[in-house]
Amino acid sequence: MIANGDTTSTPIEERVPDPAGNALEVIWNDEWEKHIVDATLEKVKQQSSGKHYQIFFLQAIKQIPPAKVAETLNLKVDQVYLIKHRLTKIFEEALKELETKLG
Repeated sequence: MIANGDTTSTPIEERVPDPAGNALEVIWNDEWEKHIVDATLEKVKQQSSGKHYQIFFLQAIKQIPPAKVAETLNLKVDQVYLIKHRLTKIFEEALKELETKLG
């Protein structure tokens, strides 16, 4: 049956999007984003000292309050803020570079 000038021969039930397909796409996109972030974190890790990376990871990624990070690692809070700020720049640059590279 042709309706509204539609000349396709695909049955209506096959033209309805599969809701499971959308869920799979969401899972794929989430995994892709996680992969990109993990690869970016690896670049940050390579470009910084172990302690600085630990500070950045705890504060920026795990979102542990700066005072708690400072207390845990025996630092001053301003050191935590400074290191996070510096490594955030590296993270953002690496992320942009990776996204450009991977399209």
